[in-house]
Amino acid sequence: MSIMTKSAEHEHQNRCLRFANSLSLLVSLLCSPSILETGFFHADPHPGNIFVLDDGKIGLIDFGQVKQISKNSRVTLAKVMVALDERRKKGADLSEYDKDDIDTVSRLSLDLGVTLKEGAPLEAAAAVGMWLFDGSVKELPGGYDLGELSPNSPVKEVSNERRKFPILSCK
Repeated sequence: MSIMTKSAEHEHQNRCLRFANSLSLLVSLLCSPSILETGFFHADPHPGNIFVLDDGKIGLIDFGQVKQISKNSRVTLAKVMVALDERRKKGADLSEYDKDDIDTVSRLSLDLGVTLKEGAPLEAAAAVGMWLFDGSVKELPGGYDLGELSPNSPVKEVSNERRKFPILSCK
C-alpha cells in the first residue's frame, strides 16, 4: 500500500478536477449542437452514462431518456444563454443584479415554459433560469438558494402543472 504525501494528494485532486472540468466542457460541446440545431438531446447525461473511450472520444449510453424541443424553444434557449453570457461580460459583480438582466432572464425563462406558482415574484423565474443554465452563479436573485432541495430553492416557486419545456417536464 502506498501512502501519498499531502503534496501528491493535492496534485492528484487538482488533476481530477481539471479532468472533470474538461469532460464537462466536452460534453457541453457535444450536446449543444444536438440541442440547438436538431432539437433532440440525451436527457440523462449523468456520469454513469458518459465514458471516455480508449481513443479519447466521448461515448454516451442509455438513450432511454431523449427529448425534443421546438425551433422556437431552441431560439429562446439560445437567447437565455446569450443573456447570461452578456451579463458576465459586463464585468459587474455577479452577486449584484441589474433590473434589466433580471427582467430579460425572467421573460426568457417564462417563454421557455417555466410556470411559476400563483403569487411567486417575477425574479423567481430569473432565479430558475440562472439555476438551470448558469453554473457560474454563486448567488441567485431574490435571495434564493442554489441547492435544489433547500427550502429556499427557486424550484419551490415552479408550478406543479405539466410543463412545456422538456428539461423541467416530469412526464
